[in-house]
This record gives sequence, structure tokens and C-alpha cells, in this order.
Amino acid sequence: MTRAEVTLVDDEDNIDAKIDHAFGIDRNHKPRSKMNARQRVAERVLERDDHRCQECGSTEGLTIHHLIPQRESGTNKLCNLVTLCGVCHLKRHPERIGIKIKNP
Repeated sequence: MTRAEVTLVDDEDNIDAKIDHAFGIDRNHKPRSKMNARQRVAERVLERDDHRCQECGSTEGLTIHHLIPQRESGTNKLCNLVTLCGVCHLKRHPERIGIKIKNP
């Protein structure tokens, strides 16, 4: 994988809140019995991936990424989902919060 430099386009300080909003992340963990189907699938992906980003190994700010986007007929099946940290996820979707990826 090519090393990339991330540059913020806007001046807002709260990048964590922007990441949460862009990817629909709810930081309030619910007991399994109160989770909806989508949350249960996400929990299974996290468990399968050992609660680690599958690109950099981080255990912080984890998100679930669709390998084939839903807009391109990607599914919510486990084989189409992977755990990524917020930074690695942003590298795949820089347009979501207004950042540009520059390759050195």
C-alpha cells in the first residue's frame, strides 16, 4: 500500500466528531440484546477482525467499511465488510469530510 499524506481542507478542530458523523458511528455501546440487526453484523465483523484495523492494526476509532459500496450493489454480508480505523477509512472516502489525499 502506498503511504499517503492526509491534509485537512477546512479549519474545524473536532475531527473525531466529523468522522463519527460521516460514517454514522455511535460511540455509546449497547448490550447485545438491545442491538439492531445492523449493529449485530458490525459487532460480528469487529469480533472476526479481532477489534483491529485490517490495514494498520490500530484498535482506536474503529469503523466498518464496505469493500463493494452499497451504491454499487454491495451487501451487508460479512464477506463484504472489513474493520478499519477512522484514519484508514478516511483514506478510502476522503470526499466525505472534505479532505484531500496526496501521494508523496
